[in-house]
Amino acid sequence: MEAEFRAWIVAFQGELRGRFIAIDGKSLRGSVDKANGKSTLHMVHAWGREYSMCLGQVIADGKSNEITAIPKLLEALEIKGCVITIDAFACQREIAQTIVNEGGDYCLAVKANQGNLHTDISNHFADQMRDSFAGVKVSHHETNNKGHGRVEKRNYYVLPVPKEFGEAKKWS
Repeated sequence: MEAEFRAWIVAFQGELRGRFIAIDGKSLRGSVDKANGKSTLHMVHAWGREYSMCLGQVIADGKSNEITAIPKLLEALEIKGCVITIDAFACQREIAQTIVNEGGDYCLAVKANQGNLHTDISNHFADQMRDSFAGVKVSHHETNNKGHGRVEKRNYYVLPVPKEFGEAKKWS
């Protein structure tokens, strides 16, 4: 059944061009097997947002090893023309390069765990916002969602990366 499912996914992947694929890791509740000395099972999966389906998954050797499992998952998928999103934990140049090598684009979350990159991005956005984005091509998108007892309002700003951007040179 697994072989048939994989063949179906490979045939289906041609329809994914231009689509978003979210890569994320999850710990599977109830998967601990103390009697046999096995810890919680960690999986990294690729979620096809537009189709609401899992496109692939691999087992990670523990929560901290999701970074090594992600390239294996990416290589198993046809990501050419797709946009891959990954949370800040896996914001790594090697992962970004794997996506580019496979013909995809990426949107990686950046948090303080990426020291200089995070600082450069934060300072750039602060400078541009202070000038009301004067002279810069900017895209803005706002979402409003209700769920889980809360209301979330998010604002997204997309700016081009300036040539003098220090850390960006390492990512291009």
